[in-house]
Formats: sequence, C-alpha cells, structure tokens
Amino acid sequence: MSSLLTINPKNWLKNHPTSYSIILDKELKNWARKGCFSPSQHKSLSQLLQHKVAEKLAKKQQQVSKSQLEDLARTYCNDLYDLQLLKDSNPTLVYKYQAQTIRIINEHLRRYGNTSSEHLRKQLLQEVNDQLILKLAQGRLKNFKGQSLFKTFFYRVTVFTLKDIFRSLRRHQTEELHDEVAIRPKTPSVSPTIFRTQMYRLIPKHQISKFEFSIRVIYRLPITPNTMQKLYPNASKEALNYVATHFQNNYAERSKCTIWNQLLQAIILLENKQQGLRSLQEWIKKNRIKLVEKLLQKNILLQTATQKNAFDTYFEWLVYQSLSSNLRI
Repeated sequence: MSSLLTINPKNWLKNHPTSYSIILDKELKNWARKGCFSPSQHKSLSQLLQHKVAEKLAKKQQQVSKSQLEDLARTYCNDLYDLQLLKDSNPTLVYKYQAQTIRIINEHLRRYGNTSSEHLRKQLLQEVNDQLILKLAQGRLKNFKGQSLFKTFFYRVTVFTLKDIFRSLRRHQTEELHDEVAIRPKTPSVSPTIFRTQMYRLIPKHQISKFEFSIRVIYRLPITPNTMQKLYPNASKEALNYVATHFQNNYAERSKCTIWNQLLQAIILLENKQQGLRSLQEWIKKNRIKLVEKLLQKNILLQTATQKNAFDTYFEWLVYQSLSSNLRI
C-alpha cells in the first residue's frame, strides 16, 4: 500500500516536506533526460512545477499517496512540455497527440455510421494534422488561457477542427443523409433563400432575431457588427460589447457548456429580460424541428440516438449552407 503524505495545502509551498520536492525534481529530471527540457531551465521549471502541483493539491484538500503525487508530477511535466512546444510553434505538439486524434476521428465516424473506409480515416487524419499545424504556425492556439491542462484544450481544438473538415466536405458534396428513420430527404440541398424564407415564416417576428442569433452562436459562426446591426439594431452598448468580446472573434474551441452559458447571458442583455437556460434550449430545439419539418414536408420523430445525431448533422449543414459565406476557425 502506498504511504500517505500529509499536506497542508495553504502552507505547502513554504513548509512542504523534503520528500515532495525530491519526487517533483526526480520527474522533472526524467523529462530533461528525454530531451524535453534543457538543464538551464531546471530552476525556473522546478518552481513552476511546484506551483502547479501545489495549486492542484490545494483544490483536493485531502491527503495524497506517493504514487498520486508522482502521477501529478508526470501530468504537469507533460503540460510544461506542451506549453514549451506551443511557444515554439513546434509541429511535434500535433504529432505528440496522434493517438488522441485517431480516437476522435474513429468516434466521429462511429457516431455517423461510417467505419468501413480506411482510406477516409487516413485522409481525415492527414487533413486534421495539416489544419492543426497551420493553426499552430499562425499562432491561433496561443489564446490558451491556462485554466486547464493544455491537453484538454487541444482535445477540444481537434474535435472542432474535425467538425469543420466534415462541414467543408458536406458543402462540396450532395450526398444524402444516411439515416433510415429520422431524416432522409430526396435531396438535402436547400438554397439559403429557401432556408431563410421558411425561418422567417415559421418563427414569430418578435423572436426571429433571437433564434437566428442563437443558432449562429451554437454553430460557432462569427458574429460581426453588420450581423448585429441587422438582428439587433437597437441593442444597448453593454449588449454589443458583450457580443463583440465573446462571439466576434474565434470561439470555436470553447466547450459546449461555456457557449450555452455565454449565449444565455447575451440573450438576456439583448432582449432585456430574464431567461432560463433550460427554457432557451427547449425553445431552440422545438423551432429547429419545426423548421426542418417544413423544409422536408414530413414529420420528424427523434426517438433514438442515431436519429438525433442525423438530425443535428443535417441542421448543422443547413446553418452553414445558409448563414455562412466565409467559414473559418
């Protein structure tokens, strides 16, 4: 059984036992021997590692075993190495997480029932790698705030990069949605004019701006000043500043939970009335279904996960076809 080492998280940095610094120092030297860090970095990285581990232990507020501390040291040494590769825009950062990228691609293909094509899998892996390396070279990953491990942030970036590639493929293909029960239109191609016309017919006039703004945010389309002028010409300065801060520039890598909470706050400011998150989500869900039913001239039942995934994929495709003329992350 691993021995438990007692910690007073508040005082750990000043009064930690020697054994703690030995464990952290040993792990840092292991990474240095692998060529990840230079000897000249040891002192500064040691202080940074101790700070990160102490911060994590302070949140735990409990005793940890020696093996748990070693795991923490390994995790944060990996994070320090990631941040160094990020700073240098080193493509090694992308290839370092190839196994993770492959899992994401396989999961995405499984989700939409396309697991048979090894050629497609290799093509997607190459495309994702190219896109991630381009983002890295252009400095577009340096907006990482350090509020989580870089690995967690990079996972989200990879997911949204893959989704954007799929959206691009859908825009250049006219294949049908392969779901035998939920939605199978004779042609999924809908002109932007038809989509907008039906949207304005179905959604009440006083709610149309709220709906279009919401789906733009949910599918992470940039909200430009021109868009806001059309949707909310009389919006308050506070509301416009909030939208510009959170949605005008790249926000594709944010988590779904963060997007929904920020969308809710924006709606409250723009509509100048209180709104619950659950009611907002249900309202959007209901109107999405009504709109697609009108476009396809058929009733839609979303009873299984496959049906829901097919619907989400199709509606996402419609939004990008109809509301986005210049997609980018």
